[in-house]
Parts: sequence; C-alpha cells; structure tokens
Amino acid sequence: MRQRHVKKLIDQFARQEQDFLRQKFLAPAIRNGFVQVKLDGVVCRMRIGPSDFEGFGIFEPLSMTEAILEREASLREKQAYFQLFPKVNLIVTRRIDAHWLGIAACQGDRRIQVQGTVPVLLTNAVQQFDVVTCRFDGAAFWFDRIDARTNPAFANGLREAFAQNVEPQDLEIRGLPGEMRMAYELAHWVKLNPQSKSPRKTPATEVGAAPGDSVMSRLRANLSHAGARLIGYVEHQDSYNVTFSLNGRRYSPTIDKHSLTVLSAGICLDGFDRDFDLTSLVGVFGEI
Repeated sequence: MRQRHVKKLIDQFARQEQDFLRQKFLAPAIRNGFVQVKLDGVVCRMRIGPSDFEGFGIFEPLSMTEAILEREASLREKQAYFQLFPKVNLIVTRRIDAHWLGIAACQGDRRIQVQGTVPVLLTNAVQQFDVVTCRFDGAAFWFDRIDARTNPAFANGLREAFAQNVEPQDLEIRGLPGEMRMAYELAHWVKLNPQSKSPRKTPATEVGAAPGDSVMSRLRANLSHAGARLIGYVEHQDSYNVTFSLNGRRYSPTIDKHSLTVLSAGICLDGFDRDFDLTSLVGVFGEI
C-alpha cells in the first residue's frame, strides 16, 4: 500500500517539475554560479548563467539543474518576494570578503532562533554595528534594509569607540541595548584575536544550533541513518523546520519536536504526513 502511495507521489512530483520548467522564477544569487528554488517544499540547487551575476534576478529554467538570467528583478518584485519570508533583525559585527556576519537583535520574528554569528547576504550600504532587517528563507539571511527603529547614534557611537580601541567594559553610551553591547564585545574580541576562532561563532549552515546542541545531534543522527545530511533547523514552539540534503537536493519538512513525526512533508502526501517520521520520510524523498 505504501509502495503504491510513494509511486503516486513520484508521478505527482514529475508533473510539478514539468510545470516549473515552463515558467520563469525570481531568486537571489551570490557570486558562486548557483541559485536555490523551492518546488512544493523540495529545495533544488540550480547552476546559473552568467555565473558572476549577483543580486535578485528573474531566471528561465533550462532543466532542474540549470537556469539562465533573463533580467534583474525590479524593486517591487524583490519586495513581493521578501513578503514570503519572516523578518529577522541582526546586528552586523564584521565583514568577511563580500558578506557581513551578524548576531541576533531583539526585534524580529521570535520564531527564528539565531545563536552565534550568521552571514548576511547581498548587503547594501551597511556599516559595522548597524541593525539590519533580513529575510530568512530557511537556508540563508538576505539583507532587506537597515532597521529604521533603532537609534543610529548607537551604531555611530560603537564605531567611534571601536576605532579608538575602547574596552567593552569602558563603553559609555547611554541607553545602549544589551545585544549591541554584546556585538561590540564580540567584534572587539575578534580584533584582539584575529587568528582564533570566535567563542560565539556558529557555523552558518547550522542556524538554530550551538556547539554541542543535543537537538542538532539528534536530528543529524536520524538523517544520517537514512543517508541524508543535516543542513540546519529552525525551532518553533512545538516543532522544528528541518533542512537537509539528499542526492543533491534540499528538503525542508516540519516535524514534531518530541516524536519527530512529520507534520508537513513539504510535498503533498495526501494526508499521510503523520504516517512518517523524519527517517522514513527520507526514504520517500530518496525515491523521487
């Protein structure tokens, strides 16, 4: 019975792929020659041309693994795309190559738990210690805008103190939020220890996890047993949104926190979602 059901799902996904190949799509791209799109909950990685394009583009798919840039997305199209994803506010602490690293600020969607530092992609006119509003698509934090609600005097004061090598305990900025003080402490520590690993740094792909995180270990064990690789997870009140890769594709099901029973597979299972747990769901995706 389950085998027939899986065959039905495979056929359904094949039809969705054909529909997708007949339409253009919007996606952000950085200078690595790839974009990611989610097709009915399944994340597909596609090589793009030209490979040096960076920004938000309108792409035409050539296959499920290749796409070509048609044009750059308009501001209105970009904002409509952002409306699909939750807001997360971050404080940028330092720049690495073309990207900033940021830590969590208090404002934003509390469902998204960020621990450690994470990359902020496609930033524009950002300075150290700015509070920025990002959109989290389940895998990456994309820069939206500088947060207008935060007093710019805080970031200006921190930048001036940083240039003068003021010790964190000697900061004298009235009303400075605790998380901005933490951002300064982290940046100051890295400045003094440039060759050392930051004590608060978390791998960018492990959003929601701290070193030794038992949740991360539990999810990784269940997925690796079925041949999949954990990328990261986002914690909600009673569930996890888990992102993992299998056979070159990314998947993002939602599972129960305690039992790891599937609440939403990300593809249509005709109401049979709860018949699967995280490990058995990997077997379904492996047949697609």
